[in-house]
Amino acid sequence: MISSSVCLIGTATVTMEFELAHKLFAGSFFLLYNFFIFLFGLFRSLSQVRQGFFSVITGSLMLLSALLVIPFPSYGIAELIYTQLCIYWNLILFIKVNKINKKLTL
Repeated sequence: MISSSVCLIGTATVTMEFELAHKLFAGSFFLLYNFFIFLFGLFRSLSQVRQGFFSVITGSLMLLSALLVIPFPSYGIAELIYTQLCIYWNLILFIKVNKINKKLTL
């Protein structure tokens, strides 16, 4: 997670003037974040199969959304789908963690 965050910051700070460095940071972010979500799901499925399966499926869909760059290279469709999946996954995890924390404090 830390390395994908560093790559995201690198993507934001390195301008397109340095095309190779920018593409390396961006590609590394997309791959590392997908890999994190996928592995998170695999490890979580050892104790909670349903929630782990959700993360594995979401990580796989995020990776497959990158394939939309091939037929639609300049439309931004892949980025929109990727962003929506990221928001959805983070929102679901945020809601579940808040429910668990409320149960623990009661």
